[in-house]
Amino acid sequence: MTQIFIFASSETKSEYQEKIRLDGYQSKFFTKFEKNELKNIAAPQDVIFLTDSLFKDFNSLAYAVKFIAQNYPRNRLFLLNKHTDIKDIFELLKLGLLDFINTSFSNKRILELISKTDHIFAQHATQEINHLIFTELGLVGNSKKFRKFIADINNAYLSSLPIIISGELGSEKFRIAHFLHSHSAFMRGKLIRENCQNLIDADLDLDEALQTIVNKSISGTLIIEEVNLFAAKTHKFIAQTLEIFAKYNLADKLQLIFTYSTSPNEKNFVNRHPKELSHIHISELRELKSDLPDLIFNRLKKLSDQQLTEQIDITDAALTALQNYDFPGNFFEFNNLIDSLFIQVMNSSNNKITLEQIPKNLAQNNPMEHEAKFDFVVMSSDLKSARMLFEKEYLVSQIKRFSGNISQTAAFIGMERTALHRKLISLGIDSDFLRKSLK
Repeated sequence: MTQIFIFASSETKSEYQEKIRLDGYQSKFFTKFEKNELKNIAAPQDVIFLTDSLFKDFNSLAYAVKFIAQNYPRNRLFLLNKHTDIKDIFELLKLGLLDFINTSFSNKRILELISKTDHIFAQHATQEINHLIFTELGLVGNSKKFRKFIADINNAYLSSLPIIISGELGSEKFRIAHFLHSHSAFMRGKLIRENCQNLIDADLDLDEALQTIVNKSISGTLIIEEVNLFAAKTHKFIAQTLEIFAKYNLADKLQLIFTYSTSPNEKNFVNRHPKELSHIHISELRELKSDLPDLIFNRLKKLSDQQLTEQIDITDAALTALQNYDFPGNFFEFNNLIDSLFIQVMNSSNNKITLEQIPKNLAQNNPMEHEAKFDFVVMSSDLKSARMLFEKEYLVSQIKRFSGNISQTAAFIGMERTALHRKLISLGIDSDFLRKSLK
């Protein structure tokens, strides 16, 4: 439940306790401003009211406003104004105060004030959550699928709907769920994980089992993992859970997150989830090949900063090998790989990751593994045929590297897009079929 923290003098506390009674909000009152105490109680989306009568002078009030604005950018900050003049209020607005209300207020007026700032709050929250996605999760990229993934996280964060996170096994759905819990209004509560296999194995009525785990999660986050284990009954299970959620009006009492493991060939789940859910789909790394350079450089920079060493780089050949590898979708595996390569370079005299340091098994989807076979075919061909073989192998490798994006491939190899299309046709490469095979 979203909380309203009201910092008021002891003389006005009882008055405000009588006046401020808002449905859907839990009000808490404090008779002194202590920033350390605020650090423990303010969760994202909570609302903070400062009353000017609590502070001995304007400078003390200004300090409190500035401190909250800088350290809690996702919390809405308002002033209950009794005697501060309008000129000083404008100064407070510059410091980060969102708005103010005179002390002759009504509950309706407070709700209007909060509602009026929804779009400003959403804008600030989006900027902050994007920063956290970059710094905490290390996620960075610019492909269409990557931008959709980030937009999904933002929408889920700003929505009050239950959430479903889908992705293949190993795509770290729990990591995203934990991130959402840690930055939600329910961060103070427990994080409860319940695997659906336990519900299937339990000798309990489904409604009874759900109510039991829901009760354990009040004021926190409940993650029901692997709902795909219900197979054909998955959507029925989700619907039953949502019915209980609505029946007991739990939206203000806990955050509900489902995780769903899709199969590699399952493309329709995104369009089949219930509309009562906010959906996050985690694309596999093999679908984000054009984002891999950004992910790699960001990880290397983070590790270099942590070790207080000069920036570790990567050669073009090594980068190409990693882009050609079909990662199974696990960001944890990806980070471990980059970390191990970073350690290798740290223990050498070089400051670049080279092709020789890339593990051999990563070359299984890379044309370089077929180097011996390819050399044999080339050496047994005339010059014209050998050149065609090389061009075909090279262009197919580059198209795969850029996830089937012809425009990016053309830009990288230095050809016009139309010229590249003509070249592909002359070499007998079906670019449409190749792109579809990469999806």
